[in-house]
Amino acid sequence: MSLWDLPSGWLWKPIADIAEDTARRNPTSTPVDPFQYVDISSVDNEKGAIKLDEVRTIEGKDAPSRARKVIHESDVIIATTRPYLRNIALIPQVLDDQICSTGFCVIRAKTGLADPRYLYFACRSQFFINQLIPKQRGANYPAVTDSNVYETQIPVPYSDEPERSLVEQQRIVARIEALLAEVREMRKLQVAITADVDPLMRSILAETFPNTPEDKKPGWEWVRLGDLGKNVGGGTPRKSEPAYWGGKIPWVSPKDMKIRVIEDAQDHVTEIGVEQSSTKLIPTKSILIVFRSGILAHSLPIAIAGRDLTINQDMKAIILDSGYVPDYVAYALQAREQHLVTTCVKKGPTVHSIVGDKFWQEKVPIPIGSNSLNRQQQIVSYLDKVQTEIEEMTALHAEDTKLIDAVEQAILAQAFRGEL
Repeated sequence: MSLWDLPSGWLWKPIADIAEDTARRNPTSTPVDPFQYVDISSVDNEKGAIKLDEVRTIEGKDAPSRARKVIHESDVIIATTRPYLRNIALIPQVLDDQICSTGFCVIRAKTGLADPRYLYFACRSQFFINQLIPKQRGANYPAVTDSNVYETQIPVPYSDEPERSLVEQQRIVARIEALLAEVREMRKLQVAITADVDPLMRSILAETFPNTPEDKKPGWEWVRLGDLGKNVGGGTPRKSEPAYWGGKIPWVSPKDMKIRVIEDAQDHVTEIGVEQSSTKLIPTKSILIVFRSGILAHSLPIAIAGRDLTINQDMKAIILDSGYVPDYVAYALQAREQHLVTTCVKKGPTVHSIVGDKFWQEKVPIPIGSNSLNRQQQIVSYLDKVQTEIEEMTALHAEDTKLIDAVEQAILAQAFRGEL
């Protein structure tokens, strides 16, 4: 990228010119000594800070092979894999003389030449990231090297006059921090608004449906999940016959259950594969339920088949009888989600599973009478409208988040153009 003209007395300098050498240490050489380990997952890339509750304390003998780089207070660490994600943080005092992953480049401000916070804000700026992006190598995990980071240039005020430069850097940092404090307040408000969205839908579902089978509201009956229709398990086509894969029929797995109506999947099977394997064809409008997944610890993914498809061995389907509206059943299950997770999920170390004997005995509320289907459809129409409004609200909040990000970058751009 092209660098802009700077104010008089400012120069573009590579990070290497204003950073000190850093060191490595192998924790396994002191096997019983504990240390705190910062890996990429320990960084909150939105806040640009270390998530201290996710920093692990490890004994030397258990140190990962990538735990080698020594960090000190006020070091700037930059994840070199996918640098555009901005996994960048300033090391706090509590992590002084600890260890971070070799997946970070560690930048230590050279005493007398650079203020650590000035370096930190420069590294968080878009102009810095834009210099790194063309240097990425690798398709699956695009990354840059430490050398790439050190040769990246930042504006330095009055670099020929170190004392004056530091004073100016510190003035700029103080101005940035004052302005970003206002941005942080905007973010807090945005987070609070966003956090209200999920409880809003849960609250509306709770008002729409009777809460428990003991809630004897007139006009409702409670029907066992096992009585809603035919329950079908999933399976995997025989991989020994390659023709089964790459066909036209979606083969749905838990990773595809991110939307309400499933019409496609990441994997597909052929018609022959469906007929001759344990994978059965699931008709349109069936209810799809994840029965085995790590996500079952806190949620129960439910979707509707938007076309004929197949499901894998970690899922079940309910092929509904004619007396039930698929979207209604999906909402009714969503209304009972937390109860079903609490009651029916058996938790394992990493993967959790639904206990079928319990699950199929659970019940959902169904309107009774000759107009049951009409009432189900009316409830669906109402909840669809609510869901659409919530989705629009969520999209608006996402746009607001982008605007807040833009404000932050505009502040940093002004700062490093010498305009603050």
